[in-house]
Amino acid sequence: MLSVEQRSNRAAYKFRNGMTNVGSIIGFVTEVHPRGGMIAQTQNANLSIPFEMGQHDRMPRGIKPGSITKLVGRMEAREHQNGESSLVFRVLYFDNPRVLEMPAEEAWFKTKPAEAPGVEVAPRQSHFAIRFDHEDQKFNSMNVWGHIAAMRVRRPGVVQEDGKQATGCIYLKLQQSADPKDVIPVRIYGNAVNSYLAKLRIGMRVKVERGHFRADVKPRGEKPTDGTPQPVDIYYYVKARELMPVLPQDFPDGQYPLNPPDWVIALKESNEATRRDLIRQRANKAGTDGASSAQDADSSAPAQPAATDEPQGISEDDLLRMVKGNAEATA
Repeated sequence: MLSVEQRSNRAAYKFRNGMTNVGSIIGFVTEVHPRGGMIAQTQNANLSIPFEMGQHDRMPRGIKPGSITKLVGRMEAREHQNGESSLVFRVLYFDNPRVLEMPAEEAWFKTKPAEAPGVEVAPRQSHFAIRFDHEDQKFNSMNVWGHIAAMRVRRPGVVQEDGKQATGCIYLKLQQSADPKDVIPVRIYGNAVNSYLAKLRIGMRVKVERGHFRADVKPRGEKPTDGTPQPVDIYYYVKARELMPVLPQDFPDGQYPLNPPDWVIALKESNEATRRDLIRQRANKAGTDGASSAQDADSSAPAQPAATDEPQGISEDDLLRMVKGNAEATA
């Protein structure tokens, strides 16, 4: 872990591979083991956040179940057992939180779903923040930027299986190294989804400031009838309020690099190659379907020639949808 002297120099630990990756989480420790544990900000144990120690670090003696603490660290990629991208919070150091940084009482005592397990800590009322600004959640704040490796979209207003209209959401993977599994899952919700889709591209640098480390809880199997907790799969991600451009001052030396890393160039080229393949497949399919339709309409009509390898009659809207479809397929 960082020494007291190193903690005072935030610039020395906020970057990972030359990209910002730092955050803080404040709450009540609910589980502790030699290499990490869980920290809670609500009564719902499914929403607790996993944290891990460095390979050569030891858990401080004062960190026990029920401890109130502040974790300062970074987001690290993890892969869920089903292959989905997830996160863990890697601790750089522990600190004592200030009163105004503590979780809000209203959040802790929010009604917990009956099928969700509860946490085994009972904080006092004096442990919570005396003031709470929903737009400045100091008890859970993440700053990160990277290159878009994949994206998919859920458009607003789509009717879901439960009959409710979906909230718009863009699912991004921000890559910070040449390792394709080293990605930070980021989500942004709201009605600005379509506007973002018109701007975002694979390989583009984007930044998240004051995002929040969140848990996405998905029920697994049938709901138990014996009162036991519902089995779930939990995916961790960063919830962003907005996406911002990366500026020169965001780099360690205060200026843009002359060229992007080789792995970013390869990422763009791979996406472009896949995009061209999709265009060719679409053009070929359109030519084949058109020939079949014409023959069905008039059995005496001669067979139509196959479409060429180059895309013909593809509109800009069709092209954009195909590119976005490719991004969704890789997410």
